[in-house]
Amino acid sequence: MYIVAFALPPIAIIIALLCGADTGYWWAYLLITLAAEGVIYLVFHFQTTSTEYLSGYVTSVTHHSAWVERREITETKYDSEGKSYTVKRIEHIKHPDEYFWALNTGKSFTITSNAFYRMCKRWGTEIERISVYHPNCVSGGDGEACYWDGDEYNTQTVTYTHRYYNPVKNSNSVFRGQRISRIEAKKLGLFDYPKTSGWEQDVLLVSKGVKHRCDYDEAAYELKHLNAFCGLQSEIHVFILLFPASVGVSIALKQRDYWEGCNKNEFVVCLGIEGTKIAWCHTLSWMDKPELDVKVKEYFIRHNKVQLKLFVIWLRNHLYLWKRKEFSDFKYLGWQMSQSGSTLFWAIVLALTIVVLLCSFWIG
Repeated sequence: MYIVAFALPPIAIIIALLCGADTGYWWAYLLITLAAEGVIYLVFHFQTTSTEYLSGYVTSVTHHSAWVERREITETKYDSEGKSYTVKRIEHIKHPDEYFWALNTGKSFTITSNAFYRMCKRWGTEIERISVYHPNCVSGGDGEACYWDGDEYNTQTVTYTHRYYNPVKNSNSVFRGQRISRIEAKKLGLFDYPKTSGWEQDVLLVSKGVKHRCDYDEAAYELKHLNAFCGLQSEIHVFILLFPASVGVSIALKQRDYWEGCNKNEFVVCLGIEGTKIAWCHTLSWMDKPELDVKVKEYFIRHNKVQLKLFVIWLRNHLYLWKRKEFSDFKYLGWQMSQSGSTLFWAIVLALTIVVLLCSFWIG
């Protein structure tokens, strides 16, 4: 069905040509079609994918010094008789200092100079000179790097986003669950996905109705390290959500619906807090075999006091029970969109088709 959407812009071009548009501007028609197809693809991509959160830790920081690039530019000019001739000129382009940090996941991000020197000081390891390749470099361009000292608690954890194809997101299957709007979620006291801020993300979320404050900061710190140091190998990202016990375990099921079943790499531990005790526990994930789910519930039956740091340490030692669900198993659901998403998609497709048609007549 959605193949039709990608066929409409070329069809609009063909209609314009049949109606007398000039065929000499074929290159312009091609550019218009490619631009329209690109926009359609982007809209389609964002309507059928989800954002998951991945974590890692900084293993090195690098500094690329300022450098000058020599660029040869050829220009076409015309003399008084209208004859063309070419002129070559040399342009020197200055590139500023750049700073990066690299993660164990293979990702690299731009950082500030302050962050670079802060990590160097934190690790206390020697700053090494490195060779940095820059094309057409005529001056500058060297670099320096500093490497992690190997101490887990002496580096920076980083969380970033990644989009992936999610066939469950807009399906009408039993996997999808009930649709809950943001307004309904606010009334129910559900959590939105926490945004990343300053390379970090809140992974331990506490409802306003939870009065007791215990070792939440220490537990959150340990949980960030679990996600950073185990996330890549175990393909996991853990959240802990704390609700007042009085709302009942059904709130966890509502949370699952609101988060559209959760992301494929997530293991979400929902706890009902009553004073200094944990009254109930429910986990959310896509695991085929809920072995870790069972063990977590057994853990809180035996340890019902709010000591979340100890739980995170225990959880890290039991990640061998976790296996992420392969979302390729849901391919049979096909490419689907929600009703609102589908309406928006087709509105954009039709608008682009009309624009392509009008531009074709204008060019021709």
